[in-house]
Amino acid sequence: MSDSYHRISGFKKSGLWLSGSGNGSSFAMSNILLKDEGVLIGMSDSHKNPEENIKLSVLNNGKVIIYNRLEIKGAAVVRGNIGLFGTDPDASVPNDGFRFRFNGNFFGTNLDAMIFEKTDGNHVNPDGGIAFVNRGKDGIPETAMVIKGNGNIGIGTLSPTHKLHINGSAYCTSGTWTASDIRFKENIKPIQNVLPKITLLQSVSYDMKITEFPEKNFPESKQIGFVADEVEKVFPELVHADDEGIKSISYDKISVLNTEAIKELYQLVMTIQEHNKQNIMVITKLEAENERLRKKILKTNCYY
Repeated sequence: MSDSYHRISGFKKSGLWLSGSGNGSSFAMSNILLKDEGVLIGMSDSHKNPEENIKLSVLNNGKVIIYNRLEIKGAAVVRGNIGLFGTDPDASVPNDGFRFRFNGNFFGTNLDAMIFEKTDGNHVNPDGGIAFVNRGKDGIPETAMVIKGNGNIGIGTLSPTHKLHINGSAYCTSGTWTASDIRFKENIKPIQNVLPKITLLQSVSYDMKITEFPEKNFPESKQIGFVADEVEKVFPELVHADDEGIKSISYDKISVLNTEAIKELYQLVMTIQEHNKQNIMVITKLEAENERLRKKILKTNCYY
């Protein structure tokens, strides 16, 4: 049996085409086309301009192409990657889990505008995180931000150790706020004797080791501040060490110590002023007594 086409005609231009070949006892279909008013739904690799009129196509390699819009009324399960705007999801990175790629390229500078992928290599029990990845013209993926399964957000880092972990600088136009209501606190005690300790802190200027730690996104400009290892010896409550032993300083809490130091300095100044006032009163009395004695001596000398 030679290659044959079976056509079932309908009204106007409607119809069903079945295309295949057989050996006289069996028939293997290679193409199915459903046509209605110039719109095709089919299984074919041979159409010259499929985007012109084919709305759904199932290719021989198993790919399903929808040229207009896909609406899903129920649940959908995706066991592979997803690519948008002509992106081949299988060409992103090695297959180690689900990825969602968007290649709208609206900035005109990146090969990929955005890639969503999971944040660890555990395929059986992943942490549930999401990574936002950019891939430039060099084709090298660069992670812009990660949201870990525990809720930690990392910008410039793949392993955030805090709810918001930024490797770099942050900018805010309206300030930041810290919860401080008395309903949240207990064991409240005043801070005392700060002035002698705060004078032990050494302010320094320094440069960050940007070449040795490029992943930290350190600033290149000259910096001023303290060294955490030195501050820890005086005020350990101001210093935090992460799991790797890297130390950081809570600079905002230094203002609390400065406030108390200013109060202690004020009390010291007031005490000195009070002593000076008393000394002035004594000096004034001594001057008056000295003047009285001087006049008395002058009067006594007049009789001689």
